[in-house]
Amino acid sequence: MTKRFAMLSGMALLGALSCARPSGTSSVEHWVVVGHHAPGISAMTDAEAAQWHGRSIDLGPDLAFVGTDSCDHPMYASRRAPADSVLMAFQIAPGSLGPTLPPGATVTLTEVTCAGETWYSAGALLIKTSPTHAFTPWEGVFFELEKR
Repeated sequence: MTKRFAMLSGMALLGALSCARPSGTSSVEHWVVVGHHAPGISAMTDAEAAQWHGRSIDLGPDLAFVGTDSCDHPMYASRRAPADSVLMAFQIAPGSLGPTLPPGATVTLTEVTCAGETWYSAGALLIKTSPTHAFTPWEGVFFELEKR
């Protein structure tokens, strides 16, 4: 019985170590607002949108936050979609967000929900054009994000 317990304990410890994250790595995606586009009607002025430059959006497994707005227990759903259809859903012309989202491109949409409910915040929808570049729409402005 003692040998069996020792073996099971050792296997459990080995399993726990194999699932642990190496130190220095993080599963939090840190995005920074580096620009903005207002291709249609917007609730913000250009000056108000420019004040967002430098703000962070952090999306982690246990917490997501944008400024003072936070979400405990976020859930993420991602899917690929044609960029033109995404832009059409927002009623803006293909190509209107600049060369980083050209007509005919495919993007990854990442939607964030908070404890199973819709999260109403900038960053609740990411339109990823590459692993390090995305847009998030908020109040009619498409904030350009860079992953850091």
